[in-house]
Amino acid sequence: MNFIQYNPNPRGNRVGDCVIRAISGATGRDWETTYAGVSVCGFEQALRLRYLISLHRSIPWALRRSPIVLGGQSAV
Repeated sequence: MNFIQYNPNPRGNRVGDCVIRAISGATGRDWETTYAGVSVCGFEQALRLRYLISLHRSIPWALRRSPIVLGGQSAV
């Protein structure tokens, strides 16, 4: 198997968007479409996480089974 140079970044950047370039190459989608899709997915995840944290905080402590842990810090 030979190495094939592939860089779909519209600016030709080679750092900072490795995940976008990898997904773009694996799926055959252009860089812009891939970037938009990953951005939307990340935004939706952040909204879900905020909702879950607020829901968790609204439940009385006696009813909670365990605290939500984010990056080693409790969100309680």
